[in-house]
Amino acid sequence: MNYLTVEQAANVTDYSTKTVYEAVRSGELHGSQRAKAAKWLIRPECLDAWVAGEKCEHQTATRLTAS
Repeated sequence: MNYLTVEQAANVTDYSTKTVYEAVRSGELHGSQRAKAAKWLIRPECLDAWVAGEKCEHQTATRLTAS
């Protein structure tokens, strides 16, 4: 699976790197890190959902399991 970095996601969406980074940090955009302080990795389908103003299937699944 090909993941996008914050920088790549910003280029694809025409949002600023800061906007994408803040969305990932806040949980608004689903992303993951392999280790603390590592680069954020974003699945393309999660980025598409975020741009469309929707939650990706990963955010929904995480919330259902956490409840």
